[in-house]
Amino acid sequence: MKHAKAILLTILIIVVIILGVLNYTNKNIPLKEPELLVRYNETKISTVHGEHSWMDSNLDGSSFITEEPIKLTKNINATIVKTDEKIQFKLKTRVAPKLILIYQCTSGYSKNIYKEYSNVTSGELTVPSKKGEYIFEVGVGYDEGHWTSDIFKIKVK
Repeated sequence: MKHAKAILLTILIIVVIILGVLNYTNKNIPLKEPELLVRYNETKISTVHGEHSWMDSNLDGSSFITEEPIKLTKNINATIVKTDEKIQFKLKTRVAPKLILIYQCTSGYSKNIYKEYSNVTSGELTVPSKKGEYIFEVGVGYDEGHWTSDIFKIKVK
């Protein structure tokens, strides 16, 4: 009888833990923000973290606001690319976000939507046909409390 209570209590705790995990995974939101990998051919493109909010409740999570994208990329080298070629990106997660927006940053906090994806974990963007330096921001959103962004710089030759 003494062991039966301990076994029953252990089974009950395991069931509660499993139900909690299943309930969280049904939200279609990763436990932490996904890492973004950006590549041009076989070259990894350096990124910096942009603005971010990963809040599971009003009291639990992380959030930060950053400087403008042009200032954030000041200390990273631009990756040299050729016009009209492809840059690939991939999120290291199995859960696809509702929305991925790729912005071309123009000045200060100004930016224009360059490309948009829904419900995918990877994609590509075409390098601009005009030569020059470009800054792009990849915004990833699951819901209003779970979004993040990464910024990278290219030089089109």
